[in-house]
Amino acid sequence: MEMDLFNGPARELIFRLAQPYLEQETATSTELVFNRARQRHITNEGNRLADAIQRTAALQSQQTRQPVLDRRRELNAMVSQAMRLIDSLTRQTPSDFELTGSALSRLCTETADRGFVRTAIIIAAKLAECQDWGGKIDLCLDLLESGAEAEIAALLEQTLAELLRLEPAGEAFGFGAAPCSVIDGCLAMIDPAAPPGLPLHARLRSRLLDADAASGLGDALCDRISQALDQPGLLSAEAGFAEWPYLLNLKQRLLALPAMAEDPVLRQALGKRFLRLAQAEQLNRTLAEIPAYGRKVIYLAQLYPEVQDGLARRDLLTALTFNLEHRDFNTQFVESGTSIEDMSALAQAIEAALKHPELPEHRRDRFRASIEKQYLEIKKLAERRRDPRVMGGPNDAVCMGGQRIALRNWSTLGVLFGPVSGGFKAGDTVEISIEVHNEMIDLRFDASADIIRATDGLVAARYYCTDSAIEQRIRQYFAN
Repeated sequence: MEMDLFNGPARELIFRLAQPYLEQETATSTELVFNRARQRHITNEGNRLADAIQRTAALQSQQTRQPVLDRRRELNAMVSQAMRLIDSLTRQTPSDFELTGSALSRLCTETADRGFVRTAIIIAAKLAECQDWGGKIDLCLDLLESGAEAEIAALLEQTLAELLRLEPAGEAFGFGAAPCSVIDGCLAMIDPAAPPGLPLHARLRSRLLDADAASGLGDALCDRISQALDQPGLLSAEAGFAEWPYLLNLKQRLLALPAMAEDPVLRQALGKRFLRLAQAEQLNRTLAEIPAYGRKVIYLAQLYPEVQDGLARRDLLTALTFNLEHRDFNTQFVESGTSIEDMSALAQAIEAALKHPELPEHRRDRFRASIEKQYLEIKKLAERRRDPRVMGGPNDAVCMGGQRIALRNWSTLGVLFGPVSGGFKAGDTVEISIEVHNEMIDLRFDASADIIRATDGLVAARYYCTDSAIEQRIRQYFAN
């Protein structure tokens, strides 16, 4: 019966129950289960052991329907018997053994009487001699890398997995104080695309690539990342840190790692983090800090699919509609000085985000109708910024139907000419000749022109020249 305390599931339960104690004492559950000195220490600490047994009995009784008192008696007897066995076998343990993984694995399999427990006692004693977390981590890796197999390898892997989840051990793994440092450190151990931050990360990565070891260590990494995501406040207090793009990037990194992408605890923790961004107080604060309406809209549209809470989604849709249909959406679409490339990319991103299938269909239709006019204006503005116009000189003209009309300005794509008496309307196509005579260029060419607008006696048109040599001269002129 005492062997029930020595198997993997029992050690995991002991770890979860004793985690605060282990963090305080710089110890692992392997030491607690297999080290006589550690057992004596906890039994001398008042009611700590009795309280742990009581909590275990209560938890197990909920599942088995066994009376708590009966289960507590059984657990007391089991613990007492196991501790007596550890005490007895510790007295028989030789002091001159070879401390390699292969030697310990042979000892485990070749010892007829409780070979696993005897070997675990040796490992626990060596772990107890390590006074810091880094020493314990190195010991486990050294034994694994020196040939540990089967039950002994599983014990060492489980101990490493526990160390990954112990908060104070984080520094030994290279984790900083900020939650994002913990997350990035964990990913450095498993993501093939991430450069290892420490030699330790590379050693752990080799274990994670081992199919037999990956499950326990991978679960521990998922738990550690989930713990970091569950922390209150921002994931980093560093100046300039932006949580939203960090979370989006984190989601993509996790999706690229199948072992993590499907972990339900990690997915829930990430979902809760996105939900925080959608809570009214945080959402209003974030939107107030975003100066341009285009940036507000893309933020809301991209956040919506990441949030599963119904009430939060309703608030996001309300905010999205308000900002998308705001009277200043077009004039304050981006910040002053934004490049034409960035502005066009943002407009395209908004169009794509508003087509997301998780947005209600009737809303998608409304949003498309709302943005169509603004998007056309944005493209016109983009075109004007991309094609600067040059004022026409006194000798420049547009000729058509035997008339010579003053050229007001022109670009590589369009012309503005007038005054004209009428007869032009948007959508018409006319044949024109354009003359430009100045000290930099002397040019006359024929073109087809699509009328864009005709107001106040002035006509704006987009022209098309089929002569490639003329086109080259025009581009060179505007480039200079």
